[in-house]
Amino acid sequence: DESTNHQILIVDDESDITQFCKVALERSGFCCDEASDGPAAMKMVLAKRYDLVLLDVNLPGIEGPEICEQLREHLSCSNLKIIMMSGHATSDEMGKMLLKGADDYLSKPISMAQLQAKVNGTLRLKEAQDRADCLNTRLLKVNETVVQAQRSRAGDLIHLRNGLAQALAKVVQHREGE
Repeated sequence: DESTNHQILIVDDESDITQFCKVALERSGFCCDEASDGPAAMKMVLAKRYDLVLLDVNLPGIEGPEICEQLREHLSCSNLKIIMMSGHATSDEMGKMLLKGADDYLSKPISMAQLQAKVNGTLRLKEAQDRADCLNTRLLKVNETVVQAQRSRAGDLIHLRNGLAQALAKVVQHREGE
């Protein structure tokens, strides 16, 4: 099962929600870590490569939307997925969070089926993006090899042309001598 390879960070200051998410996701084979505030979450994400962050909107220290923005601005892993969670945010507020970099959101109280469906769907998107990045990297390498081969062939052709021109010049000199 591929889910055992996925690393998820659950960030919420309510331990019952963190535990619910952790149990539900680990039951599906995901590896989960947890943080209870914004600064701890930022340290953990910078120290370990996560595939997905479940991020509460209202957190002590640094609010969830600010963490989301900071991760999008400063993190090199562009395919990190972020699902925001809130029991108080309106649809418009959640929409604004999507515009600022969140990939999806969950409304509290969270159902197990909704949590697993959103996490699985978001991680399928991440896997597709990771595969596309890998293919793009391979294509760039192949393209560079082709360009180098063309340059080499062009150099060989120039060398051959110059050699042919020199040979023709010698033939002309030889004939003029006769």
